[in-house]
Amino acid sequence: MKFSQLQVGQRFRLNGLTYSKSGPLQAIPEGSGNHKMIMRSAAVELLEAEGAASKATKTATLDPVALRQAIDRYHQQCLVIVESTETPLSDEVKARLTSAYQEMTAQLSR
Repeated sequence: MKFSQLQVGQRFRLNGLTYSKSGPLQAIPEGSGNHKMIMRSAAVELLEAEGAASKATKTATLDPVALRQAIDRYHQQCLVIVESTETPLSDEVKARLTSAYQEMTAQLSR
């Protein structure tokens, strides 16, 4: 099976190590909190088909209000970090970040 065929949350084995898929190109080694890049075409061994299906269902029923709140908090934290850098970003770059945030939240509202 290819890494790209896995759902987020599924556990798999690659090169003798056990991972959990955390994103389209990322996985977390078991017992670690560090993300590792995995090639989409990497051949992996699926470890748990049943447990992954329940996790996929849980992801599909994510509370949209909680998601929006998490994204809002993330955006605010990004702005605080940007403002605290030694070399402040230009107003144009800040506007582009805000525009990207607004576009994402508008898509979530659909």
